[in-house]
Amino acid sequence: MAGNDASNPLAHIAYISLPEDFEYEFADFKVDPSIALPVELEPDVTGVSPEELTWDATIAAMLKVLAYHPHHGDAAYFRRFIRAAKPTVAAELTEAGIIKAHNGDFALSEELFLALTGLNPDDTSAGLNLAFAYEQHADAAERTNTEEAAETAGTADELRKNAERAYFRVLDLDPLHAETHINLAHFYLGQRRYADARPHLEVYVRHGEDAERRADAQRILRQMASDGLAEQSFRAAYDLIRGGSEAEGLRKIEHFLDLHPNVWQAHFLRGWGLRRSGAFAEAKLAFESVLTHGREADAAGLADTHNELAICNLELRCYDDAERNLRAALQLDPENTKIISNMGILAMKQGRLDDARRYFTTIRELDPNDPLAPRYLHQLEA
Repeated sequence: MAGNDASNPLAHIAYISLPEDFEYEFADFKVDPSIALPVELEPDVTGVSPEELTWDATIAAMLKVLAYHPHHGDAAYFRRFIRAAKPTVAAELTEAGIIKAHNGDFALSEELFLALTGLNPDDTSAGLNLAFAYEQHADAAERTNTEEAAETAGTADELRKNAERAYFRVLDLDPLHAETHINLAHFYLGQRRYADARPHLEVYVRHGEDAERRADAQRILRQMASDGLAEQSFRAAYDLIRGGSEAEGLRKIEHFLDLHPNVWQAHFLRGWGLRRSGAFAEAKLAFESVLTHGREADAAGLADTHNELAICNLELRCYDDAERNLRAALQLDPENTKIISNMGILAMKQGRLDDARRYFTTIRELDPNDPLAPRYLHQLEA
């Protein structure tokens, strides 16, 4: 019988013993009555009889066991059972997981891909999809500029650790899996972890099949080498600022800029640290330096820069400048809910309440899990 720990995803899994004379076959697979079958119970239900058991229910429970306990004693039997009873299950789980992630139901998406990795432990595509689902969830968790930033950052950090572990599980299966190396490299680049990204970019340059992506990886490696981005001092400054030690992080990034004055990422990091410290006028100048030195910046980097400039201008009550920044950011990244949220906040500050409602309604449609949109919509209706 299942346990009762609500924090345990298998807390409501029970196991049903079949009669000794039970006989049933799926194609060439024969059900073994000596192996108890799992079923997930409703929280207020304490038991179920074999007569109430359905194959769909036990397959769903087997998948959950494989998701969270892939080394279960009967895991190999559960895998054979599921494949025989439902040959299309892998394709169905993949499609459902992608759809759930797209719709912002990240917890269910992750469970579906965990089940898929438990069902097919040697499937590299399942592991990649799981890593990507964790990445998307982490980005959504961090997509806020509220006082809850520390809490959401902690959640995002844990999700990114899960993504990193999922990537390395794929590399355990295939150490030269080029697609995993390039995805992991960009995963690190998004966190300013340039030194960690470098070896994976190098693997892709040697083993990747896509000529355009190889050329892009080579370009990034050259830029990292010339700009010093793989130096430990840059990563240390980023970690300090992100962890709340802005003053120490700013000292490190200032020293980095003494050596590398034209690196736009360093100007961005300095602006970010100043903005988080409340020095909005200085931060504004730093972000404007990004636009001066950021000829190599990609669309995402420029969108982030314009959004950060807008935040500074909002705090400095330069609303026209903030609007120009946000419109430039949206042109580069039109579905970024963080930018749209700032458009809504700007509209509220300017008394354009109907516009604010439209912005926050759009956010709710793009990301049903966004924590800010319902709160602001409630304020606007009050």
